[in-house]
Amino acid sequence: MGMIVMAVVTLELSGLVALSLLRKWKDVRYEPVQLFSFAESHRKMLARVVSGEARYTVYSRELGWGIKPNGKYSYYRANSKGLRGNNEYSLERSTNLTRIACFGDSFTHCDEVRNRETWPELMQHADSGLEVMNFGVGGYGLDQAYLRYQLEGVAYDPQIVLIGFMSENINRVVNRFRPFYVPKTGMPLAKPRYRLDGDGLALVENPLPTIEAYRALLDNPQVVLPRLGEQDFWFSRTYREGPADFLATVRLLKMLRVAAVGGLPTSAGCVYNTESEAYRITLRLFDQFVAAVAASGADPVIVVFPDRKDMQRAWEGKSCGYQVLVDWLIGKHYRVIDLMHALEPLREKYTVHDLNHGHFSPLGNQIVAEYVRTRLVDYGLISVPVEEPTGAP
Repeated sequence: MGMIVMAVVTLELSGLVALSLLRKWKDVRYEPVQLFSFAESHRKMLARVVSGEARYTVYSRELGWGIKPNGKYSYYRANSKGLRGNNEYSLERSTNLTRIACFGDSFTHCDEVRNRETWPELMQHADSGLEVMNFGVGGYGLDQAYLRYQLEGVAYDPQIVLIGFMSENINRVVNRFRPFYVPKTGMPLAKPRYRLDGDGLALVENPLPTIEAYRALLDNPQVVLPRLGEQDFWFSRTYREGPADFLATVRLLKMLRVAAVGGLPTSAGCVYNTESEAYRITLRLFDQFVAAVAASGADPVIVVFPDRKDMQRAWEGKSCGYQVLVDWLIGKHYRVIDLMHALEPLREKYTVHDLNHGHFSPLGNQIVAEYVRTRLVDYGLISVPVEEPTGAP
C-alpha cells in the first residue's frame, strides 16, 4: 500500500513539475472548456452586453459582435456608425479624396493605442488626399471582416479596400463561441462561421441569434454550452473541465492528448497546415472577399500582419510560418502587403517589444502606416502626396 501511495505522490509531483515547465517555457496553461458554469468575468461581460450597458461592444446577429455607435472605452472612440475614429462619413464619397476602407481584427482596429495612433488615422494624417475608414473590430476572424464588408462597407463605395489578416486569424474561422478557442477571452460571444461546401463555402449562422438566446445561456449554461460546440473545431479538439482536474497528472494527460491530435490549423512549429479545414476555408474566404470587392468596382489589397510570435521568429532568423499563405496569394496575382517586410529589417534597431506589445505600439503603427501607404503608391492605387511649399522662393 505504501508503495502505491509513493508512486501516486511521485506521479503528482512529476505532473506538477511538467505543468510548471510548460507554463514557464512554452506559456502553455491548463485552460479547459467550461461546460457547466461561466467564469465570473464572462458572466459580467455577457450581462452588460445583454442589457446594452457595455460601453464599446454591441451584440450583432449577423456578425456576432461589433462596436457600439459612439462607443467609448479606454483609449477607444467610435463614431455614430460604430467605426473607430472621430470622423463621420457620408455614403457619398468626396470627389477630391481617395476613400480607403480597412477591415480586419484588433490589428486593424489597433488595440492598445489612442485613435490618433492607429495606422489608418496616421495614413490619413500623412496624406490630405486620403480618407481612411477603420472598420476593424477586436477578436474578428476573416469571416466576420468579410461579412462586415458586405453588410456595411460596400455601401460607402470605397475605392480601395484593405483586407487585414493577422496570422493567428486562421484559427478563428473554425470557431463559433470564442471561449472554446480562447478560454480567458474578454469577448465571450458567439459568431457565425463558414464551412466547406463542395468547391465553395456555406454560411453557418450565429448560434446565438437573439438577446434572448444569450439570456438562456446565462440561465442554463450546462444546457446551452454543448449546443454551441456543434460545428466548432476547438470545442471538438480541446479538453473539458472534469471532477478529477484537481490531479496534476489528469490535467497533464488531457493536455498531451490534445497535443497528439492531428488536423490542427497550425503545427507546433507555427507553420500552417495546408491540409487543415481552417487553411482551406481561409483560402476560399480570400477568394470571395477579393471577388466581392472587385465586383463593386474597388481595388482589393490584402494586408498581412505578423503577430508577436512571428516577429520573434524573424528576429531569431527563423522562417515565417505563414509564408505558404503569402505565396498562394501572390500566385493568385492578388495585391499583397506583407508587413514582415517592413518590420524584419528593423530588428537591429528595435526589440520586438518596442514595436509590438501584443498589438502594435504607436511606433509599430507608424511603421505600418508608412509602409502600407508606400506599397499603395507602388501598386499605382494612390499618388505620392505633393508637399506644400514651406516659404517664399
